Amino acid sequence: MIESPCRGGQTWQLITRIKPRSRRVSLKIISADKVVLVRPVFLAQEVLNEFLTKNQLWICQQLAKWQKKKRIIVKQEEYLSQKKEFADLLCGRVIFFGSKINLLPKKIKVNFGRTRWGSCSAKKTLNFNFRLSKLPKELIDYVVIHEICHLAEFNHSKKFWLLVKSFLPDYQAKRRLLKEYY
Repeated sequence: MIESPCRGGQTWQLITRIKPRSRRVSLKIISADKVVLVRPVFLAQEVLNEFLTKNQLWICQQLAKWQKKKRIIVKQEEYLSQKKEFADLLCGRVIFFGSKINLLPKKIKVNFGRTRWGSCSAKKTLNFNFRLSKLPKELIDYVVIHEICHLAEFNHSKKFWLLVKSFLPDYQAKRRLLKEYY
């Protein structure tokens, strides 16, 4: 644990990941108290210390943003007992929205992930995080629509966002709301 001078001495954990193919040092905030530092194999400790010192303000600002987010905690037992029910709800929403533009996935999966709300694979499988079940219905619909649109546009191009907007004219507000949760 590292003492953080910018947050009243509150501690945060620094997780260091050594990546042989990495050519530079990078930081990623993964929760309200965890920072991941990705680094190449051969790098002097002094360089890392200097990098952390130089980025201290940024780290503190990002951790402060995470503090404001609403954390969704789901226990494994809850996931196992409610997964089928939530998958059924998602199937209904996917069919409802997907049939409007004649785009339906080959498969729908519900997982117990930690980082993404949803994803779309090249095999036309839509994956959804079970934690979505704890969000307001309007945000579930936003994620469903977002992933369905990836069936047509497998990127985040202007064309993709126009397709999302055709379903949800206020998608940007939903997107901002979704960022309040983790």
